[in-house]
Amino acid sequence: MNITLYKLIKKIFKISYISKIILYLRIKKINFFGMEKEFHNMEHNEIFDKIYSDKIWGESSDGNANSGVGSHLPYIIEPYIRVVKLFLSKVKPSVVVDLGCGDFNVGKNFTTYTKKYLACDVSPLIIDHNKSKYKNFDNVEFQNIDICKDKLPKGEIAFVRQVLQHLSNKGIENFVNYINEYKPFKYLLVTEHLSTSNLMIPNINKPSGSRIRTRFNSGIILHKKPFLISCKSYEVLLNIPVSLKYPLSSKNKDPDSKIITILYSF
Repeated sequence: MNITLYKLIKKIFKISYISKIILYLRIKKINFFGMEKEFHNMEHNEIFDKIYSDKIWGESSDGNANSGVGSHLPYIIEPYIRVVKLFLSKVKPSVVVDLGCGDFNVGKNFTTYTKKYLACDVSPLIIDHNKSKYKNFDNVEFQNIDICKDKLPKGEIAFVRQVLQHLSNKGIENFVNYINEYKPFKYLLVTEHLSTSNLMIPNINKPSGSRIRTRFNSGIILHKKPFLISCKSYEVLLNIPVSLKYPLSSKNKDPDSKIITILYSF
């Protein structure tokens, strides 16, 4: 073997080994020192009320808390809105269920594509705000629901957009188990922020809270263990590259994560 090539291969394996150790220590740190400790022993409604009241994800120009850059940056939301509108125009649903509607900056774009739009969120604070701000949306009903433990509304289509990434594996398992047992939807559109690292491990556990799994090279994929959602088929509808270091820019040349939308059919 060429000596230069041998040294290069050796270096790559050394870097990979070091990266694996760093990832292992990162996960151990989460387990030992705790993650989302400011939300320790809080119910989901309390956690997400605190996130909005403390404006952890940011605030809009009117001074009100919002759902963060993932629900407001044009390069992230505009392709999603286009893809979902196209899908809704084909399916022509009577009822759409938005699970984790947040500040409704994204969901508001789809209300004319259905007879009834059920916008649900676990935070009473954001639901009350939406009821006031969007009171003129006649076909929209805002509901306070914890998708991890409450009965889910039925509809042809459900969205769960960048929600599961904030929840513990136990909460996600409860959500998936409900869907597997009751099949409340014909279609489920799941959007999640995933690491694209070559060390990516799907579905690493974390406590529920404001942070997501990309910080330890993970992300939620419902058709993989331990969740294994039961569906007839699934397909990727959208894949948006995102730089974790420069998330506000759409032009970064070295994205190390992606926001992916998967359509599950039942």
